[in-house]
Amino acid sequence: MERLCFLIHLIEDTGTEYDQRHDDILPEMEAAVAAAGLRNYSLFRLGDLAVGYAECEANIETVLSKMATFDVEHRSNASLEHVTKNSDGE
Repeated sequence: MERLCFLIHLIEDTGTEYDQRHDDILPEMEAAVAAAGLRNYSLFRLGDLAVGYAECEANIETVLSKMATFDVEHRSNASLEHVTKNSDGE
């Protein structure tokens, strides 16, 4: 089992919406996370920075590949694009 830690930079003043979307997680997303092999998945927020942690069965690459096959993952990511910064800071 491998451990995964990741950072998500939020656009200023969008933290409340980000929190609400994660508080209201879809059962379909919960099922996808479990099916992909993510365990002990947690998100924490410090101001405009979200920190994620998960344990991956069997490894990170496999889990992320499996998550990419679920439509709910793509829908969720698309719905959060307006509250997160991409990797180049925009």
